[in-house]
Amino acid sequence: MIPGMYYSMYFVLNENMQIEDAPDPIFLNIRHSSANYENSYVPYYSQRNGDQSWITQADQDRGVGGYTYEYYEQPDMHVNWENVRQDFSLQAGWYHQLQEAYMQQAQAAYTQVPEEILPRLTALVEETPLDKLDDITAFILYTLHSNAVYALTPGWAPLNEDVVEYFLFERKSGYCVHFAAAATLMYRLYGIPARYAAGYVVDPGEFSLRQDGNYHATVTDKSAHAWVEIFLPEYGWTPVEVTPAADGSIAASYPGFDGALLDQLFEEHNWDLAVPSLAANSEKPGQTEIGSGPENPPFPKFLRNFDWKQYQNILLVAGSCLVYTLLLSPLFLDYRRLRIQRKMEEMNCRNIFDRLLEMLHWCGVMVDMDGTEKDFSDRFREIVPEDAKEKAAAFLKAVCDTAYGPDKPSREDADTALQVYRCIAQMMYDRQSPGKKFIFRYFKAF
Repeated sequence: MIPGMYYSMYFVLNENMQIEDAPDPIFLNIRHSSANYENSYVPYYSQRNGDQSWITQADQDRGVGGYTYEYYEQPDMHVNWENVRQDFSLQAGWYHQLQEAYMQQAQAAYTQVPEEILPRLTALVEETPLDKLDDITAFILYTLHSNAVYALTPGWAPLNEDVVEYFLFERKSGYCVHFAAAATLMYRLYGIPARYAAGYVVDPGEFSLRQDGNYHATVTDKSAHAWVEIFLPEYGWTPVEVTPAADGSIAASYPGFDGALLDQLFEEHNWDLAVPSLAANSEKPGQTEIGSGPENPPFPKFLRNFDWKQYQNILLVAGSCLVYTLLLSPLFLDYRRLRIQRKMEEMNCRNIFDRLLEMLHWCGVMVDMDGTEKDFSDRFREIVPEDAKEKAAAFLKAVCDTAYGPDKPSREDADTALQVYRCIAQMMYDRQSPGKKFIFRYFKAF
């Protein structure tokens, strides 16, 4: 019973709060062109309605279904706990308890952030302490819009790089997925319950009036979108648009926050969108450069003052051990090489791709690329032997699908990746000089 109460809570509350000229809810009938209803698309401030009268008998005979929601638009929401209909007072008490319990859980669950893999984003928030929601929203928008631009082809994030940090601090271009993910994490780091949402955004102009008096729109993947939601006590989960509009402007708004307030906050904090707030390729915390010179001699002082004669016997023993080690090194290197090869057989396609890039760079091939570039696949196909091009294409597709899709890397994908890797490794090995072949084979174990 409680989950059902929660999912329609804000619709029911709005419906039963006494206001003059209360608006009527809007009915939205939804039909999936694929006839697959494993997922449903839910408008905000809504309640599922069991009305099926709009589905004709002919549709039912063909197995064509659908579902209906009735909902209120955001400006029509007026949840006021002091203005409850008398015949709803008992239920209002239940809903109030439910709201309080959910808010407590949301504060704990939707503010969690893996700070250990987001050092730069965490440091950015810590360096700009804010406690008011509107100030936080303005700072998030300032950070995103002054440092990143909208692009449909931003490339891949390198393996083992966090997508959000790479987008914001290095690549500085992305689409709705990147902007929404970054905003979600920044809200959470500030202690504001937030979550990432995906679905469809349909402009009112896309609806056309039909003869039966209903409006109709066909929604395609062009309307697919991602955004961030924040939790507001009297509205529940509320969308915030953080992706730049088509003209580059900021369209973010929620109850109590609009463009005029955003301009005012920008002026108060001296934030200028024309001036990027982050340095290009910001260093990760802990990165330092070590120089050399008189203040940093190449050998520690104790080695320069070392009494070699005093430890002659020890040095002889150490020298003997070194000779034996050199004699046994071929066996050791062979064993090490076999271990690495066997370990690769247990890797997934993304790990093999990372290993392949390391090999190509060491051989001086595609050193200017890290796999995220738009033309990477074209450049990669140029170096692949003709008989391996088909498998190479499947390899790259599997890496991309598992990096951004819901599926986990499969064993079949890993086997294909390993075949492509070994083919290219043999080709790279044949091109090396004798000395580099030895390093390639044994030390790098490519």
